[in-house]
Amino acid sequence: MKLRPIHKDVLIRHVPERQVKESPIFYRDDPDEMHIQNFEIVEVSPTVTLVSVGDIVMVNWKNMTEKFKHEIDGEEHDVAITDENQIEAIVEYE
Repeated sequence: MKLRPIHKDVLIRHVPERQVKESPIFYRDDPDEMHIQNFEIVEVSPTVTLVSVGDIVMVNWKNMTEKFKHEIDGEEHDVAITDENQIEAIVEYE
């Protein structure tokens, strides 16, 4: 099953800090200690303009739906949906 968000929503999956080693900003994996975490954009609605699938973004975990299980490329991941306007930053590498 493939999920395609509507409106200005994006489907995101949590990317633990250890998988984003090149990021100049590090946040802990524990949501109780840090509210902003790294996520990978998995799918976007047709109206989203600021981010693309595969981008690593920073999102406050309080500004997204509850995490749920979803299969991506044959593997099950915890994913959530958030509005494009809730993305704090796009992590770009030089």
